[in-house]
Amino acid sequence: MSAGGEGPRAAAGVPAIYRTPDAPDLEGNPFAEALPPPVPDVDLPKRLRRRVARRPGDVALDPSRRAELVLQILEVVQPLSIHFVLHRRLAAMLRAGYAGRNPVAREALRFLAEEDYRGHRTSAPAPIAPPRQALGLTAIGYSGVGKTRSVQAALAPFPQVISHRRYRGRPFLQEQLVWLHLDVPHDASLKSLCFAFFHAVDELLDTRYYDLYARSTPNTDAMVPHMGRVARLQGLGLLVIDEVQHLWRAPGDGRLKVLNFLVGLMNRVGVPVLFVGNEEARGLLAEDPRHARRATTLGEVRFEPLPNDDEFALLCDALLEHQYLKDPVPFGTWPPAPDTAELVAALHERSRGLPGAAASLLVIAQFRALERGLERLTPEIVRRAALVEQSELRKHLDELQKRLALRHLRPVVRSGASDGAPAVAAGGPSAEPPAPAAAPAVPERRSRRPAASVVNELVEAAEAGDREGLSAHDALEAAGFIRTMVDGE
Repeated sequence: MSAGGEGPRAAAGVPAIYRTPDAPDLEGNPFAEALPPPVPDVDLPKRLRRRVARRPGDVALDPSRRAELVLQILEVVQPLSIHFVLHRRLAAMLRAGYAGRNPVAREALRFLAEEDYRGHRTSAPAPIAPPRQALGLTAIGYSGVGKTRSVQAALAPFPQVISHRRYRGRPFLQEQLVWLHLDVPHDASLKSLCFAFFHAVDELLDTRYYDLYARSTPNTDAMVPHMGRVARLQGLGLLVIDEVQHLWRAPGDGRLKVLNFLVGLMNRVGVPVLFVGNEEARGLLAEDPRHARRATTLGEVRFEPLPNDDEFALLCDALLEHQYLKDPVPFGTWPPAPDTAELVAALHERSRGLPGAAASLLVIAQFRALERGLERLTPEIVRRAALVEQSELRKHLDELQKRLALRHLRPVVRSGASDGAPAVAAGGPSAEPPAPAAAPAVPERRSRRPAASVVNELVEAAEAGDREGLSAHDALEAAGFIRTMVDGE
């Protein structure tokens, strides 16, 4: 079906190929049967990875032309364990979300007819949609850890648009929108989200929903029901809402209106929603227990900075395939060559294990090498690139490192509670990190205790901070032993 009643237009969808689904309740549902079959675990790395084709003669090009090719590093996706977890959950959401949403079922056709009737006769009662299980998933992680790229990689095995023409011998002219990725608008308003939704659907399906529902009736209360109708008509399988933390910008109760709409879309239409955001998004979703419950129906996938282990080395190996220097650092061998291991250690040291920061740093390092006539990457070039050209990012990374270290240091402070010291909130690797804007918990004045006990705690905190790369001062400050005085205190 197409907006405006003009019939289907040509959309860039893949032709539907129907397969018998594993779940019996999905049989006879063209939306579910047209989804590609589940990817076996053994094939999943190849399906999720992304590489850019390279030509043998690229390294012989002029440095200015090679500098342009270096940017291809930013397109590389190396599947890691978090990608596999995310893909499996999204695949399960997509398939389960079509249960009860069969476009050729008699109930669905009657519902759409009633909805059409109500659309033309505003006094008619609203049709009641069949109850559905709301499916929500949350992906949380620090900025630069690769959430958005991971979502795109996890959805890569699914075509975004599927074109239906005939189903079981009968005409079925339909463009199925399998998934849609939207960012929270700059003003975090529900009205802007409506505009973005209609624009995105029109661009993908060559429809005119924006003209029909947004331009002609720019009232938010009027557009919201139409968003649900379009999602139902086009068989939207999954809605990804990215940068959820930006909802904090909404004035008044604007953020609650957006979240209420998304929960309503899940409940009434049955569209699964993936919420993606940084640490601030968790607090926002937790404001209302109803939102928190719906957003985590299928759990929360946490994105953490990578330790300097085999997975980070695997990521760097994929990035190093795209060296455009005449004397490349060895890649594609396991274990890595000594020179490669040193370079990987420098990348981890300066990126703090954030995949996006590591890729960007490798681009800058190659730029600097080409600009200076150097044809081999070294740890020194990487460190200098980070120091000179990522000074603002380095402040963010240093702050991130302190927050991560704080989770390890807090149990050390808590150890004094047994002899009269006030306990600081528990932390540790498995605890939730503090909100970015929150200051470290500062213990109240401690009761008198043996000096040896206090000294032991100080030493333990400093040693734990050293393992996290913090100075002794920063480690003690993060643990709450040092308090920075502000004006007026």
